[in-house]
Amino acid sequence: MQIGNPIIYPSDYYQGNITYVSRERMRYVGHNRFLQNIIYASLGPDGYLYFKSNNPQYLYMEQAKMTGIFENPEEVANLSCEDNEEESCDILDKDFPLEEALVPVLIELCVKELSGAVYRPEDNRNNASDDLSNTPVK
Repeated sequence: MQIGNPIIYPSDYYQGNITYVSRERMRYVGHNRFLQNIIYASLGPDGYLYFKSNNPQYLYMEQAKMTGIFENPEEVANLSCEDNEEESCDILDKDFPLEEALVPVLIELCVKELSGAVYRPEDNRNNASDDLSNTPVK
């Protein structure tokens, strides 16, 4: 999705950060003399993270973590549960961020799905009372 930026960091969050770049830009990074110690990462076409740096410290990194907003949250939830044993792996207990513009659409679709089978006759009279509660159920 086009909201937010993915963040990649070593297993020790305070050790430093890793700059995420696109796959196309990965070929051109690391040649600036002022940014020689920056560690760059890119997501390859095979789904693996690739690292590049003039700093040899990245070669000793055993694990990296990635946070972000992804297109398929169910897949991400399954991947994050493989490593985390203390976290709840139930997909229904996860928080899924959503663009603010999509919230009304989501609410409308939920109401339409849940109230589709309900029988609602028309209330034509303007008499300040709810006549729908008095109608017999078919």
